Amino acid sequence: MGGWAGGGGFERFCAVDATYVTQKMADGLTSKLNLNDAQKASLGDLRQTALGVAAEAKKLCAEKADMATTPARLAAMQARLNMAGTAMTALKPKIESFYATLDDTQKKQFDALGPMARGHHPHGERMGWRGDGPMHGMGPMHGMGGMGGMAPSAPKP
Repeated sequence: MGGWAGGGGFERFCAVDATYVTQKMADGLTSKLNLNDAQKASLGDLRQTALGVAAEAKKLCAEKADMATTPARLAAMQARLNMAGTAMTALKPKIESFYATLDDTQKKQFDALGPMARGHHPHGERMGWRGDGPMHGMGPMHGMGGMGGMAPSAPKP
C-alpha cells in the first residue's frame, strides 16, 4: 500500500539520515541568507531540536505496524499524526525564534524558500528538496518544510 499511512512514504522517512539532512539545511540557510553569528546560533538550536524530534519520530520506524486490517492501519496513522503534532509543538517555537533573528530582507528570502511560497502543496516538496530528494516521502513530518528549503525557488510556469 502506498502513501505514508501504508508505510511507503514513512519508510522513506525512516531511511533518511537526519544528521545529514539537518546539516544540509543549516548549511543551505547559512549560505543563502548570509547569517551572522547570532543567527547561526539560533539556527543551531533549531537544528538540535529537529534532530531530537527526528530521533523520537524514528522510534515509530522500529515498530512494524500490522497493516492487514483497517483498525490497525488507522492506529498506525494516528501514531504518525500524533508524532507530527509533537514535532510541530517542539519545532514551532524554535522556528519562530530563528525567524525573529532575521532582518526584513532575510525574512523575505526565507519565506520564498518554503513550499507554500512556491505555490506547491506541502506534499510536493519536502524542506525545499525536489520530490525525488532525500526528504521525499516524509509523510507527516513534511510540516518541517516551514523551516525553509535549501533549493532555490523554481520559476513558476
